[in-house]
Amino acid sequence: MKPAQYWREAKQIKEYLGKTGQVISSTVIRASSPEFNYLVPYSYVVVDFSGVKKEMMGAGSQLLDTGDRVVCVIRKMGQTDSKSLIEYGLKVEKIKELQ
Repeated sequence: MKPAQYWREAKQIKEYLGKTGQVISSTVIRASSPEFNYLVPYSYVVVDFSGVKKEMMGAGSQLLDTGDRVVCVIRKMGQTDSKSLIEYGLKVEKIKELQ
C-alpha cells in the first residue's frame, strides 16, 4: 500500500478508536489467504456501535461470539519487512467483564 493511500484510509481510525459496541454477528476464519495465514484462526464480526454497524476483524487469536461487548483498538494489520510501511488499522477486542 502506498503511504498516501494508507493516510486517506487511516482517517477512520480516530472515528472508531476506543468506541465500544456489541457483536451482532460472528464467524471464525480457519482457512485464509497466504498473507493472513499467521493469524488463523481469527474472528470476523459485525459490530453495532450505537446504531452504526461495521465489519471488523478480531484482535489477535481472540474468538468472539454474538453478544460480546467489544472495544476498538489499533493493531498492526500485517507482517512487513524492515523497509516497508507498517500498516495499522482497527480491530476489536473483547471487554473483560468484572466479576
